[in-house]
Amino acid sequence: MVRVAEEDTDYQRLLWRSSANEPVKHYKLLRLTFGTACAPYLAVKSLQALAHDEKLKYPIAAKTTETDYYMDDLLSGSETVEEAIDIYNEMNNLMNSGGFQLQKWSNNCEALLQYIGENKRDDNELPFKVNSVIKVLGLTWNRVADTFEYTVNLPEPKQPITKRHILSEIAKLYDPLGLIAPVVVIAKMIMQKLWKTGLDWDEPIDGILQAEWLRYRENLMCIKDLSIP
Repeated sequence: MVRVAEEDTDYQRLLWRSSANEPVKHYKLLRLTFGTACAPYLAVKSLQALAHDEKLKYPIAAKTTETDYYMDDLLSGSETVEEAIDIYNEMNNLMNSGGFQLQKWSNNCEALLQYIGENKRDDNELPFKVNSVIKVLGLTWNRVADTFEYTVNLPEPKQPITKRHILSEIAKLYDPLGLIAPVVVIAKMIMQKLWKTGLDWDEPIDGILQAEWLRYRENLMCIKDLSIP
């Protein structure tokens, strides 16, 4: 729903044809296109501009939009159910005024979940999450216990184990809040040792480093037992 300024659409030109036998067609994308370098900034800026334009009409939602968004995920909270309902209603009204629709609501208050279920805007709105565990920005949130939890899904290690293989698995350790930094830093130290060996990306690693990595990989499963308030 975000239209690009006319003078900037020339930078979103593309050539296309469905087969080599067809003439090439020329297109110009008129709306914000995800995948471009500027898209994350423009997406966030569009929400901020909407909040600024409508802040007198929807003051609670405008403030929430300015402070509680991470990209297109809204993470907010309140002290009371009544305040949460006000946020829910105002946020829907504010977003709808800009052509956006909030979906997949979830929270740890059954009264609010019931209110959302009874007051959803239309039948096309996706159902809100009612299961106890959901993903929030890559973290696992248990809404019943109101805790962060970690999941590790690593397949059986493939042979030979290489630097490329290990780096790929280290990249799956997502910890934006640094809550398991003592765990992640060990993986980074193993990677540092691999660089010092001078091995190529697809060259098998030696026995000592391989054993250290496999031992770390096995112990990594223990973070499933962590529960962080």
